[in-house]
Amino acid sequence: MSMAGSHRPEGSPRARRRSGGLAVLLPLALFAISLFIAVIAYVGTIRVYDRVVTDLPDPRDLDSIVLGENSGVFDRTGSVKLADFGTDLRETIDFDEIPSIIIDTTTVIEDKTYWQNSGFDPLGFIAAALDTLGGSGRGGSTITQQ
Repeated sequence: MSMAGSHRPEGSPRARRRSGGLAVLLPLALFAISLFIAVIAYVGTIRVYDRVVTDLPDPRDLDSIVLGENSGVFDRTGSVKLADFGTDLRETIDFDEIPSIIIDTTTVIEDKTYWQNSGFDPLGFIAAALDTLGGSGRGGSTITQQ
């Protein structure tokens, strides 16, 4: 057998198999690394959530919550204080007892699209992210998300 006969052409099965191994292993390795990072992020998020939730008061027992800060009512510019209500005037009431104008006003201030969105406002979220990146932080969650 001569030297010329022992050389395999590039298109032979053995040559293709060698180059194909990396083409299969690289995506698998990237997938495995991505999956590992996703699992670590998920477990970390659950642990942080668990730690935060354990310190929260039970929402079914509102009477046990101490409301220590005074309430102030300001004009529409936010610069003139019209009234100051101390902690002695606070009283827990049922949702049905809140005047509808208070609910509507709070809704308009907090989330203008509350009655139209499904609980997530993508445009509001993007606008808040851009504001945060620009140095002007503001909330990006809807009332439903809160």
